[in-house]
Amino acid sequence: MNAPDDYAAKIHQSLIQPNLIMGCERELYMLTIMTSAMLAGPSGIFLANWGTAVFGAMLWVIGTVGLSAMAKRDPYLSKIYRRSVHYKKHYAAKSCVTKPESGYMRW
Repeated sequence: MNAPDDYAAKIHQSLIQPNLIMGCERELYMLTIMTSAMLAGPSGIFLANWGTAVFGAMLWVIGTVGLSAMAKRDPYLSKIYRRSVHYKKHYAAKSCVTKPESGYMRW
């Protein structure tokens, strides 16, 4: 049985939305929380080093604001950047000089 021409498949909204926490990319936000918690907790408050504890709290606040601004611009910005690092700076406008050897025999 064929589907009518005006049939449209429904895609659930959760399948196409980016995975964000507090408006930030999930992985980067978790990294920011872990870094600021390590600065504020074990090396800050527990050792009575208040400067490090304040720096950890400031890192969390400023990092959250920065990451949320970045995610508003593009929610996949860090993933796109990591992928673009592997690209070459320049691609030649010609093909290879030598022909690569094929892995099969021609009959």
